[in-house]
Amino acid sequence: MSASKSKSAVDLQTDSRCHSADDHDPGPGRHYHLCNQAVLDYTGLTIDDVMKSDFRERVFHPEDVKRLRDERQQALLRGKPFENEQRARGKDGKYRWFLIRYKPLLDETGQPLRWYASGTDIDDLKRAEAKLRHDERELRQLVDTSLSTFWYSTLKALSFR
Repeated sequence: MSASKSKSAVDLQTDSRCHSADDHDPGPGRHYHLCNQAVLDYTGLTIDDVMKSDFRERVFHPEDVKRLRDERQQALLRGKPFENEQRARGKDGKYRWFLIRYKPLLDETGQPLRWYASGTDIDDLKRAEAKLRHDERELRQLVDTSLSTFWYSTLKALSFR
C-alpha cells in the first residue's frame, strides 16, 4: 500500500471517530462510539448527531429499539459477540433491515474494553423471505382447494354409479 493510500485510510478512521456517552461501551469512562463514512452517508447524520444520546432512537425503528433494548444490554454485559436484526432509517426517511453484529475488543483478562458493531443491509433478503412466505401460503391454499375439489368431484362421480 502506498504512503498516500495508507494516510487516506488513517484520515478516514480518524475523521470518523466519535466520542459519545452512548451505552455502546461497558464500564465507567469508556465511552467511545465509532462510526464510519458509510453510516454518515446512509443516515445523513453528522458526527455531532451520532454523538448525541438519542442516536439510537433517531436511527433505529422505535419498535426495534424497544424490542432489543434489554436483550442488547444483557448481551453487552456478557461480553460475548452477538447479533440482531433491526431497521435503520436512511436519510430518505425509509427504513431498511440490517443485520447488526457486535464484537468486543477484550483486554488481557478477557473483559471488554470496547465494542465494535457492523451493519449489513439485509432488506432485500427480508423482502424475499416475506414474498416466499406469501407464495407458500398461496400455494398451500391452492393445493388444499384443489384436493377438496378433487375429492368432491370423485365422491360425486362415484355416487352416480
